[in-house]
Amino acid sequence: MMQFRFHTVSELEGILQAEQISPEDYAVKREAFSAGTTEGHILTELDRRIAVTRSALVKGLTSPQHSRSGLTSGAAMAFAVSDRGLIQDPLYRRIIAYSLSINEVNACGGKVVSFPTAGSSGIVPGVIWAWWDRNAERSEEKGVRKEGGKRSSKQETPLSAFLTPHSLSPPFPPRLRGAFLIASLAGVLIAQRATLAGSEGGCQAECGAAGAMAACALGYLEGLPLGDCFSAAALSLKNSLGLVCDPVAGLVEVPCVKRNAFVATNALTAVDLTLAGIKSIIPFDEVVMAMKQIGDAMPGSLKENSTGGLAVTPTGLSFKETACNEPACNESLNESAFDDTAFKATALQVPHEAASMQIKIYTDGGCSGNPGPGGWAYVILGNKSSRGNTGQPDIIAEKWGAEKNTTNNRMELQGVIAALETLTGLRVVPRKVTVYTDSQYVQKGISIWIHSWKKKGWITASKQPVKNKELWMRLDELSKTFPIITWEWVKGHAGNDFNERCDRMTQTAISSVTHH
Repeated sequence: MMQFRFHTVSELEGILQAEQISPEDYAVKREAFSAGTTEGHILTELDRRIAVTRSALVKGLTSPQHSRSGLTSGAAMAFAVSDRGLIQDPLYRRIIAYSLSINEVNACGGKVVSFPTAGSSGIVPGVIWAWWDRNAERSEEKGVRKEGGKRSSKQETPLSAFLTPHSLSPPFPPRLRGAFLIASLAGVLIAQRATLAGSEGGCQAECGAAGAMAACALGYLEGLPLGDCFSAAALSLKNSLGLVCDPVAGLVEVPCVKRNAFVATNALTAVDLTLAGIKSIIPFDEVVMAMKQIGDAMPGSLKENSTGGLAVTPTGLSFKETACNEPACNESLNESAFDDTAFKATALQVPHEAASMQIKIYTDGGCSGNPGPGGWAYVILGNKSSRGNTGQPDIIAEKWGAEKNTTNNRMELQGVIAALETLTGLRVVPRKVTVYTDSQYVQKGISIWIHSWKKKGWITASKQPVKNKELWMRLDELSKTFPIITWEWVKGHAGNDFNERCDRMTQTAISSVTHH
């Protein structure tokens, strides 16, 4: 049976050699095996997602993208139509315009493919489509120039002369699919050895990883062997090490959108160096390990929670109120009291070294109907070794509760409050607490909006009373108990074990009051 688990480039190359299979074909088989479906279904789904990237590209270069915050203002089109610039190479300018275009669509709420994340969504498809369109113009075939074909010496038309890339529909050519598939293999290695989350590793884990994936894809399109593709990926990633995640006002716009363009051209430089025979001294796998170490050492204020870096500059802070609008809460005036709550908890098993531990808390909340019967849950994690065990964390406590008539937002808040109340009840003060929630309402509320609310007497930017005030006040009080507490957003239903565990407990909680 074909082996589908690999942790290093050499292991991947060994499998490909043993099976006598191309990396792109292997990627399809691996995905089909993991998803329990057919290769045909995987290719159909791949084409659908490639089409989404093309649609986003066309949209961003058809009409200027302007976000509600004002932080995104049509940079892709402004760059594409400009005939000024020090570098007029069409591929270079396309890469900038294309990556900007796709990520501006994301910033404005449009549909993109998180490849590997929404904040870095312009890099990989921007690079691939720029190469594809540039080569389509050089060939009589609708696609790429033939392998081994020479580049035309004819002066190319400036990008501004053909501003809008045309729409394309599935099925897509195998070589185009292959570029996306090769990029995905690089992403798998980074995800397994480090992380793709800015909340864990800073922007080096998002845009930096995307740059490495894009370099792999571009090397593949240029006909480089797999080892050289990963050497190019290593060069690209090395140049993004230490890149922090400091989004202004908690929005994925500044510096994210323009950073997509910078990192995309970084991938181009990496492949150009590789084509010239210049290799990365540090292998790809070791660069990923370095990225993980740097991410672990990076302070939490520089990992997506907008409490450091550009986010806390005077200009960055000014956007907290002018650019950051709270989500619609969809709250009900008929909300239940907390004395009508059902609980179920596991016995607490508190490690002796808890005071020196770094605690992680995962929470979730929701309801059936909004308002309606609802539930919340949490899992508190820590390592029993005071030296920082790097293995699977231990569950210190987990609990769920329910209310007969409530709202989604109240349950999300209550899950966090209950977890922190449990932690304070242990009579120890952990060195650091990190709270993971899939609710941006909670994460942005406690880390960004609450400061303005308190200054204004619990009034929002839209001059309305803050909803769930008593819960926010309690959460604010509890958070001051811990020397260091950071708030991280995680995507729900995305395979995170503890987020999924909380979700299952939340559904159990809801069922406990729904069926009575």
